[in-house]
Amino acid sequence: MKLPSLKIVFLAVAAFIIFQLIFRIWPLPAEAWRAGGMPAGMQSLVKPGGYYVISQEVTKANIETLIRATPRIKVLQQNPKFVAVVRSAFWGFPDMIEIWKSDSGVHLRGNLVIGWSDYGTNRRRILGWLERSKFQK
Repeated sequence: MKLPSLKIVFLAVAAFIIFQLIFRIWPLPAEAWRAGGMPAGMQSLVKPGGYYVISQEVTKANIETLIRATPRIKVLQQNPKFVAVVRSAFWGFPDMIEIWKSDSGVHLRGNLVIGWSDYGTNRRRILGWLERSKFQK
């Protein structure tokens, strides 16, 4: 078996570094969620790049605490909405997270910034926070 030449390894490492830089300096949108509001009568909404849920079972403070404890989180805004960016572990893709309270409950939205689909990552992340908040009192 022939080992790859040093040139190929160098090009692969250079490409990886360039992509890391691009994903980390990519401008964040002024509006995190670009898919409109929650349709009347619904409590959750799945879209290819994100997830939106309204829950009456959690408090905004508990969810914020769980989010702050999540690795790779950077809080951008705290009032009136809590807005944060969470990055994927390997590539550093940014996802925007928003939380606020209204009469209908606590709203949680997670949305990708780059690409078309997050393969359910935001949905799994938000449902995980909701599940863990049940045990946090």
